[in-house]
Amino acid sequence: MAVYITAKIFLLCSALCSSVKCQPFLFLREHAGLTEIPTDIPLDVRAIILSQNLITNIGPKAFSKFKSLIALSIESNNINVIHDDAFDGLTNLTSLQLSNNKLDRVPKLKYLELEHLSLYGNNIQLYHNSFEDVTVNELLLHSNKITNLSPIMELSESLEIVRVRSNPLGNSSSADLYNLMQSLTKSRRIILSSCGLTTFPDVSLLNYSDVFQLFIANNPFECDARIAWLKDTPIDVRDYTSIRCASPSRHLGKLLHDIPLEELYPGKFLIKKGQRFFKISNWIASSSLID
Repeated sequence: MAVYITAKIFLLCSALCSSVKCQPFLFLREHAGLTEIPTDIPLDVRAIILSQNLITNIGPKAFSKFKSLIALSIESNNINVIHDDAFDGLTNLTSLQLSNNKLDRVPKLKYLELEHLSLYGNNIQLYHNSFEDVTVNELLLHSNKITNLSPIMELSESLEIVRVRSNPLGNSSSADLYNLMQSLTKSRRIILSSCGLTTFPDVSLLNYSDVFQLFIANNPFECDARIAWLKDTPIDVRDYTSIRCASPSRHLGKLLHDIPLEELYPGKFLIKKGQRFFKISNWIASSSLID
């Protein structure tokens, strides 16, 4: 991932380099054993890459003087503290890479307009103001310690891609997940695989675009009536054929798509005169069979 991101930054900055006069657009110090931000970075730099060093904290206004900065990568360091105004004034910044550090929260990003924000591989929890006054198009939050996704709803107007896989979301209710999904109908891709989810709400009627993709495999799903909607939905669940059941015991280890619909409603499903009737809790619903 680090090589891929570095290559993207090179391409981004090269596109901005005039054929007549090439500015010192890139400051690159990877694997250099740095413990703090270098003091010799040119003021007109377009991209700063300080990945895979030993930096532990980012001080006040550490990058504010680099007014032309478009891309900043400080991933794979030991950063556990970022001052609240470290990124103040970076009105041109579009890509911020802070993955694989030791952060326990999202740093202050007020007034930034980011196309890409990478925070995966930290110890991050989300709080109500984690994304206050910032716009993000692509958000990478996988492999953190996130238990509550509701702060992501602050990004509903801008977020197109969100990766939250491998976070401990097992206590998320269907209502929590539905509220999140309902707020992100402008998104093109949502990845919630390997998050300890036991169920997932029916989002078939939400107004997603034709290119929307949902990833929810590798979760310990309880295969019952609540996730039966996955067997027939207009939503593009990309990993549907990989969804396995963790419970009840009769379905343990089975692929959801191999389980007949009737078995998801044990003792509550019968077929009569071309109509399919099933009782869930204390109410009865019916749907016509398509011949």
